[in-house]
Amino acid sequence: MKRQKLFLTGFIFIFIFFSGITALFPTETKPEIAKLENSLLPPVLVKGEKPFTLAERMQYYNVPGVSITIIKDFRVEWTKGFGVTDTSTKKPVTASTLFQAASVSKPVTAMAVLKEAEVGKFKLEDNVNNYLTTWKLPDNKFTESSKVAIRNLITHTGGTTVHGFRGYTSTDTIPTLVQVLNGEKPANSSPVLVDIYPGFQQKYSGGGYCILQQLLIDTEKQPFPDLMNKLVLKPLGMMNSTYMQPLPSKLQKNAASGYRKNGNRMGDKWHIYPEMAAAGLWTTSEDLAKFVIEIQKTYKNEPGKVFSPKTGQLMLSPFLNPTIGMGVFLDWKGKSVYFNHGGANEGYRCFFIGHREKGFGAVIMTNGDRGDELYAEILRGIASIYQWDDYLPPMFELVKVEPESLKPFAGKYAMNSDTMLKVSFEENRLFAQVTTGQKAELFPIAPNKFIRRDQTVVIEFVKDEASNEIKKAIAERNGQKRDYERKGDDFTVPMELLLSNKTDQAMDAYRKLKAENPTDPMIQPLRLLLQVEELIMKKYGYEAAALLNLVAEFNPEFIKAMQATLDNEIRTLLEEPSIPELFKKDMKKSYNEMLRKLGLKELE
Repeated sequence: MKRQKLFLTGFIFIFIFFSGITALFPTETKPEIAKLENSLLPPVLVKGEKPFTLAERMQYYNVPGVSITIIKDFRVEWTKGFGVTDTSTKKPVTASTLFQAASVSKPVTAMAVLKEAEVGKFKLEDNVNNYLTTWKLPDNKFTESSKVAIRNLITHTGGTTVHGFRGYTSTDTIPTLVQVLNGEKPANSSPVLVDIYPGFQQKYSGGGYCILQQLLIDTEKQPFPDLMNKLVLKPLGMMNSTYMQPLPSKLQKNAASGYRKNGNRMGDKWHIYPEMAAAGLWTTSEDLAKFVIEIQKTYKNEPGKVFSPKTGQLMLSPFLNPTIGMGVFLDWKGKSVYFNHGGANEGYRCFFIGHREKGFGAVIMTNGDRGDELYAEILRGIASIYQWDDYLPPMFELVKVEPESLKPFAGKYAMNSDTMLKVSFEENRLFAQVTTGQKAELFPIAPNKFIRRDQTVVIEFVKDEASNEIKKAIAERNGQKRDYERKGDDFTVPMELLLSNKTDQAMDAYRKLKAENPTDPMIQPLRLLLQVEELIMKKYGYEAAALLNLVAEFNPEFIKAMQATLDNEIRTLLEEPSIPELFKKDMKKSYNEMLRKLGLKELE
């Protein structure tokens, strides 16, 4: 009798245990999973067109592995891995597969900083230097009147430099955090400085989060991985997550290898990031979902596992502008507000999103450089299946038009003195290209109204009632309209000349604009510097150097005042792995020639 009782007790225990396991690890047989695998959607939705499959898009984007977690009603609905962690071993991605979270490390760090502020370790509005002991943020002319507050670093409004980090290989000497902050060898990044006035504008800064990493270390007197485990990871049950860098060998068997755009695996499988707060988190999609749910629950006034509802509401409240929260970005869609953050380390792309009020969302982690393009399509598929509020773009229906009716739309249209829309008729099809943008085919949704397929832009051609001639094109995107006035075929703008290798003519055209209207927004130094950066990224080195020298010609005092910022921007571009070394050498030479002409110290 006793034996039978023990047997029944054991049976009941096993039944309860495995019932609990089933609840903890949602089943992978949900019909929505199979549906999602065949429901990926492009950025522009067209009625009657078949969605993509997940398998075909993973292959198209050279992304071997994906992990997806769906959040519904403030809980994990399901988690599923797709593909493999490594193309050589063919090990499948599972719910426990680790991915580099990259910049998604930042909002998790932000949660720890907010927790410390809540318990009185420091005040968010205080100067961060008041609490730093190991290292201090250097004061300069930008910090004389306004100090860098802790909340500025959380929200990327501190004016600090260094956008992101390249990481290190296993054979590199790994710098200390202080060496990273100072930009000292063996660090491969620039010093973290303040180069614009704090608190007035947003400028994304991984360097700012390295300061927060040092702040937490100085406050807790613990290694960063340990304090993050204590403050955030363990309380949220993120048991498959760690900030340890390099990743311990015992965890490497569960880690996905990183893959480049061409589908080749990274030589070291992954990079090492001593900039842990900014880029060092290893985690799973399900663990990150627990983080998202914590924010959602506290926002709706439920007690949190890390911080209070008041702090959760602060995290999702706008700071400085409507798109910035405390460590997350806010996306206002119709009547809905979503919070999100993405991540991009070499070989990895990931993203989380949550509805601020309604308790749904998703986390997607990938091990490929084109994973961001893939996860955007996955998210649209998820939004369609789960009927997310205000998320999907509008659905268009194409109409049939005669090719001859397209010819009158071809021509040049100007938005301003340096931005032009060129519409061409080629092989019975219509194409459009904005000055520095990509050429794209236009598809008719009305006799005079067209869409692009790569972005949600609607272009409408408007006739003059008196002459019946096309007088302008109206481009609408995200509810904002821009008018482009019809011009003659011989019309041009300076940037078009520059991209056509007519550099001298382009420079003369910019000089003419300045002579005619010195206040023209298109010739102001900040706008021209943004064009310089875009030219560099598009591999127009000679043209970029010419335009940079023109800025110095127009506004030498501006260049002198902004040299620290420009030096850091040029250093960042010189560290960009996608830019050829010869190109970088020529760019640095041209930049230093400009500095020399102005009597300024050259870039080392």
